[in-house]
Amino acid sequence: MANSLKLYVDPNNANLSRLSRLPNAMRFNSRQELHALNVGAKSWQDFEAEIQAEAIGNRISLDVLADFDAENDPDNVLGNRWLCKGGSCLFVGQSGIGKSSLCMQLAINWALGRTTFDIRPERPLKSLIVQAENDVGDVAEMLRGTLGGLGIKTPEEATSALQDRFAIVAESVQTGEEFANAVRLLVAKHKPDLVWLDPLLSFIGDDISKQDVCSYFLRNLLNPIAHETGVVWMMMHHTPKPSTDPKSKSGWNATDHSYAGTGSSELTNWARAVCVLQSTKDEGRFVLRLAKRANRASATDVEGGRTNLIHLKHAEGSILWEQTAAPLLCIRAARRGWLLHWRDHV
Repeated sequence: MANSLKLYVDPNNANLSRLSRLPNAMRFNSRQELHALNVGAKSWQDFEAEIQAEAIGNRISLDVLADFDAENDPDNVLGNRWLCKGGSCLFVGQSGIGKSSLCMQLAINWALGRTTFDIRPERPLKSLIVQAENDVGDVAEMLRGTLGGLGIKTPEEATSALQDRFAIVAESVQTGEEFANAVRLLVAKHKPDLVWLDPLLSFIGDDISKQDVCSYFLRNLLNPIAHETGVVWMMMHHTPKPSTDPKSKSGWNATDHSYAGTGSSELTNWARAVCVLQSTKDEGRFVLRLAKRANRASATDVEGGRTNLIHLKHAEGSILWEQTAAPLLCIRAARRGWLLHWRDHV
């Protein structure tokens, strides 16, 4: 009777016909007391609303925030809390610029526990690359270029070095919800720290310029996987068609470049970090611009100084990115007594 009415009884009461103990009565050698009246919700509807509200999100207590040790965050994955468990990073670049090879290089370096551009992995990180654009030969060349740059020459050395911390899956059919279901299974199988989607446009399965499309794919489909498993989404993404106005981005600041990718601004709003790979005016020279949460990456230039603008070039004879010094313009103006030290040609 009590259970069918959903009435809450004293769990220590052995007789379910009694809904509460009688106050002010003696029970053995102690007096039962009435502690409060009119407590709880005013109605059943209010009670249900409170229960439903408790299930929304995860409330963070002030004690947890006050005691949080940012220097020893157990959820840190890369850099100085640049990316943590359940996070996301958007890598934006022109078509054919070399985003896939950069993805391969970063994934392998971090799988080996090595810093890249001084971005430090918290530990050797297991990567799962899900790619839709490159054939086996392309992937093989990128892999060999990266391993050669690391001094790993033979397949046996590569297998021994990477062990079970690196996996590549080619998937060029499933999109949207079907893809999310598939990648959930892959995450369960490989248990990666980083999941690379190369490129995002191949998997979203709808108009990326629409906010509701992006929100559904990123927040409703991918976020639950990240929250449940702690994986970090690493997404390779394209820029839109070049503007006919050569000065269209001349006034952009570092943060503005976070919105360089094609599609809805929801992409940037969702991503915890954004990096932009760009060609420069100098032939064969590129920059990797750390646009969002840049300082937390703790990247450095070739001289060891902190930077948010990493200068790169393609290695000769293999598919490999090499960090290089920034182009410098050093002008002495003796009459005015000053020296212009730096100017980037980007």
